[in-house]
Amino acid sequence: MFKEGQKIFYVDTRDGIIETARFIEKTSDGTWIRIDGHAINTFVYSDYQDKSLFEDLTQAETGLENYKINLKSRLLKNNFFIKDILLRLEKHEGKLYVDVVSEILNNRP
Repeated sequence: MFKEGQKIFYVDTRDGIIETARFIEKTSDGTWIRIDGHAINTFVYSDYQDKSLFEDLTQAETGLENYKINLKSRLLKNNFFIKDILLRLEKHEGKLYVDVVSEILNNRP
């Protein structure tokens, strides 16, 4: 896989960004990395390694695009996830806010 101190690329699937990082070590549960500019180490669970850790930028960009495509496909196929988000949003922001967001989503191209 990677060597200690090797420069790698980390795809942050939460924020949809690619960051450079340094490989620290691999354990049975995942991989420790240090993202450049961060003071603390980051742990990537083994089931996320294939979609989060890459040797070069081109692979990372392709991995991020594939993740976005799969996420969009899953969201379009299963509206329960979006409905759950809207329910949580209603609790925090109110029904009017949810109605406006739903209207925007229903009129998307």
